[in-house]
Amino acid sequence: MTLSVQTEWPDLSVMIAEDLLEAVSRFNLDTRASQAAAERAFTERRVQLAEDELQASEDSLRLFLEANRQFEDSPMLSFQFDRLSRAVMLRQSVLTTLVQSYEQARISEVRDTPVITVLQQPYMPPGPDDSSLLLTLAIGMVLGGLAGIVLAFLMEAVRRPGEGDPAREDFRESWESMMNSIPFVGGRS
Repeated sequence: MTLSVQTEWPDLSVMIAEDLLEAVSRFNLDTRASQAAAERAFTERRVQLAEDELQASEDSLRLFLEANRQFEDSPMLSFQFDRLSRAVMLRQSVLTTLVQSYEQARISEVRDTPVITVLQQPYMPPGPDDSSLLLTLAIGMVLGGLAGIVLAFLMEAVRRPGEGDPAREDFRESWESMMNSIPFVGGRS
């Protein structure tokens, strides 16, 4: 992405570009920090719930083991022990994942690395923008050339002898009078 600021004063343009880049960077950092804070708070609540669920699953398994010291011989009790053990392992796995996410969210919350990397700092151009000057010059040359061609045709038409056409003679006299009244063309200097 390219950012360009153009004002009447080059110093002001550079300051506006610098302020704009700083504001965008600050906005991105603040937005990321608030998102990370919200994620950390959410994950913190989930960790607490997962700890409570794990505690409840472990308590259920402990109560089962206290009540059934010789459960290996009973298929029904073995099945119930496996089910309670799987619930504890699942809750441990969920808690481990949530704790890792919580720690990552805490790190992201304090991270202040900019998302936008500025490849080139704002600078004042070495001179005025000549592109509009060149365009104006080109248009002026074209229009001047066309005006010269039209003027040459009119002058040639006036200089040619007429074939007795009174309107043509009046035009020629008016033309010569007008041209003689313009300085630098045919009249006085």
